[in-house]
Amino acid sequence: NSGASPDGAVNAEEEGKYAGLIEIKCPIETTHTNTLMSKSVPSKYIPQMQWQMACTGAKWVDFVSYNPNFPVESNNY
Repeated sequence: NSGASPDGAVNAEEEGKYAGLIEIKCPIETTHTNTLMSKSVPSKYIPQMQWQMACTGAKWVDFVSYNPNFPVESNNY
């Protein structure tokens, strides 16, 4: 058996289905800065997100990178 554990889910109109998922990471400053600068999901997380979609039937995953040491206005990707 296989499973997936996304950090959040957006329910679809059809009961028991997910429209999309949320994957949240809280990396160290260097990794967070690289994510903000590249404006892309780090490649090491792509397989995890794809597997989450495969397991749940969701059509998309929103990736969130957060670091508490960054100002709120520039923190999230």
